[in-house]
Amino acid sequence: RSIKANIDQRWLSATVLEIIANAIRHAKTSARVILSSENGRHRIAIEDDGRGFSDDARASLGEPRFTRSAARAGLGLSLSIARDVVRAHGGEIRFLKTTLPEPNQGARVEIEFSNA
Repeated sequence: RSIKANIDQRWLSATVLEIIANAIRHAKTSARVILSSENGRHRIAIEDDGRGFSDDARASLGEPRFTRSAARAGLGLSLSIARDVVRAHGGEIRFLKTTLPEPNQGARVEIEFSNA
């Protein structure tokens, strides 16, 4: 079934692919993408079983220049760009703990938007 939404496919695709790449980089053994649609709201959730986001870190995720570890290469710009792209399309992005069964493990990024 197709979903009709008012989005720029190139920007949204690049955003989702970057979040998937982050999940793969941080995963211990697996990452997954979950698609859902209900009542005109569409959700793309990307989860990994890595170390996840701490409660303190989640408050800063999506802000420019954030990175989970100062020792790790990268400026953390991909999540702030993802946030801006999703918001520009009228959507929401959330940085959560995973829904995987292992407690306090993994990260989940949800992108949600509405029908056009």
